[in-house]
Amino acid sequence: IPDGLTPKLINKAGESAKTMVPIRFLSETLGMTVRYNDSTRNIAVYTPDYKIPENTDKPDGSKLIVIDAGHGGKDSGALGKIGDTTINEKDLTLSIAAKTVNILKSSGLNVMMTRDSDTYPTLEDRVNFANGNNASLFVSIHINANDKPEPYGIETYYCTTNNNNDYGITSEALAGDIQKNLIENLGGKNRGVKTAN
Repeated sequence: IPDGLTPKLINKAGESAKTMVPIRFLSETLGMTVRYNDSTRNIAVYTPDYKIPENTDKPDGSKLIVIDAGHGGKDSGALGKIGDTTINEKDLTLSIAAKTVNILKSSGLNVMMTRDSDTYPTLEDRVNFANGNNASLFVSIHINANDKPEPYGIETYYCTTNNNNDYGITSEALAGDIQKNLIENLGGKNRGVKTAN
C-alpha cells in the first residue's frame, strides 16, 4: 500500500468484513515487532510485550524444532503445592523445556524456545515465532491439574489441521512417539493420544 493511503474496511453484502493492514503500519504505529524470513518468505508479527528469544545458532539447513514452555509471565497456569510451597505450572514448563532443548541440542539438533524466561507470549506469538522461523516441529509442554483424583496421568495432543507428512512424520505419529516415551520413562497412567485444534 503506497504511503499516505489509509487501509479501508471492505464489507460486501453476505460476506465478512475484512481489514487490510500493512505490516509497516503495525510495526510503526502499534509498536509491534515484525520479522521477515527471506528464505521461507514468512512474516511474523509479535506483540509489543513479547520478548523474542535470540537465536544464537548458525543456520545450517537442518530442520528446526521449536519447544514451547506453556504459560508464563502473567499466566501462571495450573497451581500446585508441595508442603507450604505453591508451584506454578509456568515455572515447571520452563524448566522442562530448557532441559529438553539441552538434550536435543546435545544430540546435534537445531532447537529454539518460544520463551526462555518468565515472559508471556500470546498463543499467536508462539505460532508466529514457529512459523516465522520455518519450524518443522512444534512441541508445547503443559502440566494440567485437577482438584479431583480422576482424571490423572499423561496425555499427548496433536493438531488435526496440520497432520500431514511434509517433514517425514505426521503429527499423529510424533504424538504417539512422545506419549510412548513419556509413559516408558515416567511410568504414569497412559491417557493416550488425542486431537485438538
